[in-house]
Amino acid sequence: MKRILFLLMLFPLSLFAQDYSVQSIPADLRNEAKAVIRLQEESFEVLTVGEAVKRIHTVVTILNEKGDKYATEQVHYSKLSRVRNFEGKLYDAQGKEIKRLKKSDILDVSSHSNYSLFDDHKVKLADFKYANYPFTVEFDYEVVSYNTLFYPYWIPQGDEELAIENSVFTIVVPSSLGLRFREMNGVGAVQKSEKDGIQIHRWEVKNLKAREEEPYADFYASCGPAVLTAPNQFDMKGNKGSAASWKELGQFFYDLNVNRDELTDAAKAVVLKVVGTETDPLRKVEKLYHHLQQSTRYVSIQLGIGGWQSIPATTVVEKGYGDCKALSNYMKAMLKVAGVTSYTASVSADSHDIMPDFPSARFNHEILCVPLQKDTLWLECTSQHADAGYMGDFTGNRHALLETPTGGVLVRTPTYQKAENGQYRTIEVFLDKEGNATTKMLTNYSGVQHDGYRSATESMAGETLKRWKIQQMRLASFDLNDYAVEVAKPVKKISSITEKLSLTVRKSATISGTRMFLTVNQYTPWTHIPKALSNRQYEVIWPVGFTDADTVTYHIPESYTLEALPEPVKLETEFGTYTAQVMKKGETLVYTRRLEMNHFRRPAASYPKFIDFCKKIARADRSQAVFVKQ
Repeated sequence: MKRILFLLMLFPLSLFAQDYSVQSIPADLRNEAKAVIRLQEESFEVLTVGEAVKRIHTVVTILNEKGDKYATEQVHYSKLSRVRNFEGKLYDAQGKEIKRLKKSDILDVSSHSNYSLFDDHKVKLADFKYANYPFTVEFDYEVVSYNTLFYPYWIPQGDEELAIENSVFTIVVPSSLGLRFREMNGVGAVQKSEKDGIQIHRWEVKNLKAREEEPYADFYASCGPAVLTAPNQFDMKGNKGSAASWKELGQFFYDLNVNRDELTDAAKAVVLKVVGTETDPLRKVEKLYHHLQQSTRYVSIQLGIGGWQSIPATTVVEKGYGDCKALSNYMKAMLKVAGVTSYTASVSADSHDIMPDFPSARFNHEILCVPLQKDTLWLECTSQHADAGYMGDFTGNRHALLETPTGGVLVRTPTYQKAENGQYRTIEVFLDKEGNATTKMLTNYSGVQHDGYRSATESMAGETLKRWKIQQMRLASFDLNDYAVEVAKPVKKISSITEKLSLTVRKSATISGTRMFLTVNQYTPWTHIPKALSNRQYEVIWPVGFTDADTVTYHIPESYTLEALPEPVKLETEFGTYTAQVMKKGETLVYTRRLEMNHFRRPAASYPKFIDFCKKIARADRSQAVFVKQ
């Protein structure tokens, strides 16, 4: 009876009959929304240092097809957790119940089946398909977890087009463990109570309207009212640790993998053979990194605590594969044999960065850090093609937690400057009297601008790669005749790739009567104009600076003479600079363009100026030269 009363205290709103008719939703909540959360009750109860229960009760009204994803519920679990009491109901627009979930309606599938070789992470999935909008769905379930490293982040309105009628978040913890939390974006102060050695923390939001999406905004600043929570002490399948500080959290990860970087005598002999007589630590790293790439491949391993504990380096040698932790650990083991110190590092890859002042295990990837005397080298050990020391956009410019024998150290991975993230292009265009063109193009992509091309060359070749390039080009009608790419040698740890191609472009210039109109920037036009906002709230952030530089030489048909040229353009702003000009040189026109976009973080009030900058670039890129037939 005591337990039942406790659960009723967590979900008090569920005690009363609810009106789930669409008409009962306030009109201002329906406006501009694709779905409305009628009621969401989420609780997280820490039973012991090693066991917790998450309970979810959510009722959502889907107003149109844009909100269909809210008719689906996905519940993740693994060998360290289990799902119980998964239920669901479907209501029509009048709030009348028309269906309940059956056990046969709930799918049970792998959550990583597309790329994991070993995986015990699974998903229970339920989906109410209903053609008559609007309709309402209700889901209830519990997840019992035996891994208390991960406390929930409560972000009830993470989707801007989602309105909230009522959402409640409750965390229950033993007083001896306590709770760390961060309240954000006006969520309101916690309602806290304590009795019989148990702390209860409760937050609630009501009547949140759908809001405008703000591009180029910080994730945490723009996610709406939120509460981030994290443990002090935790237990992962018998492995106890503390997340109260980065030092303690890093120490836990280090201890979890201690002695897993040992190699057999045979494996050590291979390392020494690869290194040979080399004495320079940097060259040792480069040689062993190349050996790693040639002798192993990446395979995701998600078994038990395998998401955080590496398989032994000896197993990687034996099997020839490993996940990010295992390959980083193996590289660390080889460097240790070669006399080079290195540290594994956890990072949030290809996603928003962690919050550096709120220790929490919000990482999804492992890399390797090699501190050298003059510099620090970072290694992406899952790639069979990456250059030693280059991180790119995947793991660059963010925080990483080094796992050292004396604890965790939070550091930053390399940030690439705008000149390093380059697209440097030379183009020669031969126009005929009908306005068709034969084009030769040479482009060097460097830094983050090279990443997509490098990835394509790793996974594609021949006609497949050629078709991929055709899809990247913005020309209306053309044939790609020849295409070749070549990976260049890194310069100061900046990777680059060179691309050569030839094109036949139909109607490159437009003929009208006796005149020919030529848009001088056909190959790298700026087309993106940020949408206008009525009242921007958040800072404007451009995360990565870059430089585009083009020189285009147009050979004009002898039968045409120049009538008009675009005026030179020069823009200098807090966001970047842009210059463009066209000059007549003999029987040719030479168009030069340079766009340098800064990495910037500017106040919300500067957003209209940024839109204006983009518009002016796009307008200049549409400029035309005019020729008249002799």
